[in-house]
Amino acid sequence: DLQLLECHLAAMVAAEEEQPRSDEELVPNLEKWQYETAPDERQMATGGFFSFCVSRPKPGSVEVPMPLEEENEHEIIWDTANLSWWDFQRRRWKTLWLMRTIYNRYKRLQADTEQMTPDSPEVNELWEDCHKLSATEMRMHAEEAKGLFIKAGQAMSAMVGQMPDHYTNQFLSLTDHLPVSTIEEVYRTIQKDFGRPPKDIFSEFDSKPLASASIAQVHRARLRSTGEVVAVKVQHDGVDRIFLEDIGTLNTVANQVAFWSPDLDFRKFAEEWGDSLPRELDFTHERRALERAGNALREARNPCIVPKVVSDLHAQHVFVMEFVEAGPILAMEDSDFCNRNGVIRHQVLTELLDAFAIMAFKDGLFHADPHAGNVRLKLDPSAPGGARAVLLDWGLFREVSDEERMGLAKVFHSLANFDISGLFDVLQSLGFCMKTELTNDTMKRDLIEKARGVMKDTITRSQTRENARQERAEWEARIEAANKTGNADKASYSPIYFLEDWPSCIIFFLRMLQILRGLCVACNGDGMPILQIFAKHAREALQEGSRKQMLTNRLQIFAGRNGRRP
Repeated sequence: DLQLLECHLAAMVAAEEEQPRSDEELVPNLEKWQYETAPDERQMATGGFFSFCVSRPKPGSVEVPMPLEEENEHEIIWDTANLSWWDFQRRRWKTLWLMRTIYNRYKRLQADTEQMTPDSPEVNELWEDCHKLSATEMRMHAEEAKGLFIKAGQAMSAMVGQMPDHYTNQFLSLTDHLPVSTIEEVYRTIQKDFGRPPKDIFSEFDSKPLASASIAQVHRARLRSTGEVVAVKVQHDGVDRIFLEDIGTLNTVANQVAFWSPDLDFRKFAEEWGDSLPRELDFTHERRALERAGNALREARNPCIVPKVVSDLHAQHVFVMEFVEAGPILAMEDSDFCNRNGVIRHQVLTELLDAFAIMAFKDGLFHADPHAGNVRLKLDPSAPGGARAVLLDWGLFREVSDEERMGLAKVFHSLANFDISGLFDVLQSLGFCMKTELTNDTMKRDLIEKARGVMKDTITRSQTRENARQERAEWEARIEAANKTGNADKASYSPIYFLEDWPSCIIFFLRMLQILRGLCVACNGDGMPILQIFAKHAREALQEGSRKQMLTNRLQIFAGRNGRRP
């Protein structure tokens, strides 16, 4: 509980003060630790109090392949390879302290503004300041702690219009502007996994990474055997320990939140993350996903690009793939960019949505993390819309069984056709368990309307933000009415209060949809028919499944009660 947390923190402060410190080390600063004000970025970047991933100037290169470009001597790197037990303890408790601070800040502001005029300039300014401070703290903590915190920030960066702008703007830097591992660590990992020096594999190797993410970074290189320019993905040394530690921290946070607010229980989400993260740390799974998804999209003649893997150069922590020259997909936000380059924004985004519907409904394996850092844009005048989306970083993907795939397809088919009976039949077959006391015709109609609303055509940022305000007002009205009538279940703060259980396959599927929608909004792609596109491919998948007799009796949609087609 909170008292135990404060006791642990006090003990940690005392232990820190007893440890010998060098003259260069910063003076302990409990104000920064408590996050009562925004942390000083200079101190965070130079190893302040309770800093656990020490940054330092990038050292000189070792004897390696010839560099393709000159290295930036002042680039900042993060040393996570030799973290001690004490480092991990500080990291965990700092996370819990930040969670406590932000939680109390919002609860205090909510209480302070309760008697004030809603949406008044004064109230809005107070909330804006709170969002700005909290978002800055969370982004800086993610950059310092790395691991799962960067994953969470990347997902939230795509929730444009659904979260306050300060959060999405702060977290956007987590998609492609992250610290990097040293080139020496990169070469050691390559030699360890491939069993031979990098200079025997590559004739040239760019020591400056093209991009760095939460688990790995990517370098451009040239194969010695063929002369082909390739992309080399190398896992950060020690990141596996960090992610495995984060699984424990995530479970702790989930348990604590469930204790504070039992109706905000996301422990099942934490369990699903705990199952998927170890797979993400093994690049042999990512290589398989790249090959399978690439084959599925090429067979469907979809223009989106999935890089091909070099067949004989892949291992657990390193793999080599084709190099694809591409820029940021968010460049399509600028109409001038689209006009100059002959890019038709809606056509490119339509092909992107088509690609994800093909993967989900026709193949059963889909990219579960399509934020702006993982989806790039390659200009191609011959492609539909004048450009092609490039799908990178397949570490986080989801594979569903044929029965789950058909069930998800039926969900979209039912939503598109407003088939209430068919929707709830398939939800039950997938493993959704509704609270019987809350299940009635009115609730079913409300649910299908809400679901269609989530998947309807995309709208502008301002409209998305206004819809979020309206939904919050409806939510608060529901809680107030339920409290007055003494109906505790309907007074729940959870948006899924009517569910007792749900299948694990839906978690990452909904995450993928949410990030894709946010990406379309961020690109100013209003009017994208998400439900229409996904329902089209869902219907085709069901028709194909019916022909192959893959559907169970529960999922038959093309035969009526008496065996006649509707």
